[in-house]
Amino acid sequence: MKIISCLLVLVMTLVTMSSGLAQSKAEKKAAEAVAAKAFVESKDFVFYAESASPMKARTIYLNTATYTLTIAGDSVVADLPYYGRVYSSSYGSDGGIKFTSTNHDYSVTERKKGGWEISINTKNLQENFKIFLTVFSNGRASLNVVGTNRQSIQYSGNISSKKK
Repeated sequence: MKIISCLLVLVMTLVTMSSGLAQSKAEKKAAEAVAAKAFVESKDFVFYAESASPMKARTIYLNTATYTLTIAGDSVVADLPYYGRVYSSSYGSDGGIKFTSTNHDYSVTERKKGGWEISINTKNLQENFKIFLTVFSNGRASLNVVGTNRQSIQYSGNISSKKK
């Protein structure tokens, strides 16, 4: 009888602990969603690229260098590596996607399955870019960059505040 009561207490403890873990996971997901929504609505966040997927090539995992797309109010700053075909380039270009734009179109659309689609079209740069950033409610993000003089490239990573 003593063994059965010990087993019953153990089972009840495990059930209680597992429901507590499920609840904390749900709370964590809710907190991530609130943070991601706050970043998107404030137009003040950074996309940190972790991998790049050029057209017709395999995924490249980026090293410890920090490659970012920064959205700060009325400016968009890109510092991203580029792998792919360039149709025409400017003299002295270092090959990456690097620009600062204060003249651009910016729109946000909420996705049906949660998250947001952000569309940015730069203007008056030597090479203009169409940027499509999909932000998921857990803070993960996918970035697709289409340049006027190069093949498109996709990046995977996450969004966060500027302090990382």
